[in-house]
Amino acid sequence: MLICEDDRDFARLMQILLEKEGYAVAVSYSAEEALAHLAENRVSALVLDINLPKMNGLEMLQEIKSRPEGADLPVIVVSGRELAEIPALPYPVVLDWLTKPLDEGRLLERLKEAVRKDEPPTVLIVDDDTDLCVVLSRLLDKNGARVETAPSGRKAVEMCRQKLPDLMILDLVMPDGDGFYVIDMLRRDLELRKVPIIVYSAKEPTPAERRRLAVGTTLFLTKAKTSQQEFMERVVELLNGLLPVPPSAGEGDPPDGR
Repeated sequence: MLICEDDRDFARLMQILLEKEGYAVAVSYSAEEALAHLAENRVSALVLDINLPKMNGLEMLQEIKSRPEGADLPVIVVSGRELAEIPALPYPVVLDWLTKPLDEGRLLERLKEAVRKDEPPTVLIVDDDTDLCVVLSRLLDKNGARVETAPSGRKAVEMCRQKLPDLMILDLVMPDGDGFYVIDMLRRDLELRKVPIIVYSAKEPTPAERRRLAVGTTLFLTKAKTSQQEFMERVVELLNGLLPVPPSAGEGDPPDGR
């Protein structure tokens, strides 16, 4: 994310807010700095003030129009001015216009939308069953997700410390770090980024185990009892509608009965 805001204190507050959500954030204090950053870096969304020194935010949007790196860039304006004061917004279309004081929840929701448009959601499957991973990967890929797999808890922790997924599908019984190990090692990061988890295992966790595994939004599914349709519906729900609901006809078999 790129923040373009000349009020350094306000820019710092937004930077802290976004970094807590797991975003990589760059800050520019003028339109000229922001344009230079856009020319050299890939950005998922721009958070833009309008009242900037020298070149203002509206002039900056006009400049972005002529640049290939900015033609499809989602822009969220955070300004002390009301949208009604602006006669016509230049291209690119502004994703939203937020007035100060900042509505933090609305800003985060709009940034989620921007990221969704930028790339498909990532699902991490943590399971040592290679055949099941292949089946689930094909199912998720067909429905628009980008899939990564980890054959052990330790490998999953290593991958998540590089980059957290949008959703984790977690087996419980694995060699070299089970599902409990994954949660114990990553709990703080998973809670901070609000990563939903599907515990998908042949083992039925006890009430005490469920409490230990629960991190924010955690769903428990048993492999032998969950149909393919139900599995994908739960995935879609946890990814907030990013994936299309799979067709129901002829798809009632579970991904794997083991």
